[in-house]
Amino acid sequence: MLLFQYFPTYGGFERFEGYTANGLGSNREIIINTLLLMIFLIFKKPLEEYDERNKLYIFFYIISWILTFTGFISPYIKRIALYFEISSIFLLATFPNITKNKEQKIFVTFLIISYAIGIFTISTYFLNQGNIIPYQTIVGG
Repeated sequence: MLLFQYFPTYGGFERFEGYTANGLGSNREIIINTLLLMIFLIFKKPLEEYDERNKLYIFFYIISWILTFTGFISPYIKRIALYFEISSIFLLATFPNITKNKEQKIFVTFLIISYAIGIFTISTYFLNQGNIIPYQTIVGG
């Protein structure tokens, strides 16, 4: 990790200076990832019965959680977790299919859509990740 501190001093590496400015990565999503991991582990058996590939997706999500947790030590390792975190999309998409009746399916679908909208709102509006919103409001600062 100390090696990355010296890259901006050499020509061509100036654009990466922002990555080394913060010694520790921001770990706000560890709580949400832990909750998702608990849900995936609670429903592991029905997910695997529905599709055998979900066993691999759960394994990938566990790897993602471990790498995200190491983000407290190194933000560079935490970035690798994003590649494994994609498995949560496949797992969440399977949940409506493992429900027993139409009401449960509608409720689970509503929860998944609410989760996606909530994560998008928090990351883009409140945390301003990616600078997607180019203006400031009274509420957002």
